[in-house]
Amino acid sequence: MPEVSHLFLRLEHVIRLYFLPALLRRQVNDIEREVLSLPARLGGLGISKPHCNSVDAHENSKKLSEPLVKLILRQEFELDPSEIADEVKHLRLQIDDESQKVQALKLEFLLKQVSEEMKFAMKNTVERSLELGDSHTTIRPWNGATQG
Repeated sequence: MPEVSHLFLRLEHVIRLYFLPALLRRQVNDIEREVLSLPARLGGLGISKPHCNSVDAHENSKKLSEPLVKLILRQEFELDPSEIADEVKHLRLQIDDESQKVQALKLEFLLKQVSEEMKFAMKNTVERSLELGDSHTTIRPWNGATQG
């Protein structure tokens, strides 16, 4: 549903004020919250910001269902399921590419904002992911995040 991101603000509030402090044993600032929302392969923990992600998820859902909506509107009796599957697969790749570009821009912005220690940890994680070709890297929190 469009325009529901405000409904997720309470969930973000709980993540920010209760979950992350319980996980990291300390409060996080705005920049750290942004870093934590990055995928692990980019130095974050992949803890999304639901009020932000809901807008993208809605748009992506509309894009992915478009081939089926068109088919329904045309009222065709014969269809080739592999053709629809190929179109949806192509759309999914486009969405993934766009998402990776946005994440890369976010990383670039955040690297200018974070402490040198965090910047070093994030860059090492990114380099390691690139070396391994690993899109699902998982890391432990940086040293600053584990201090009580």
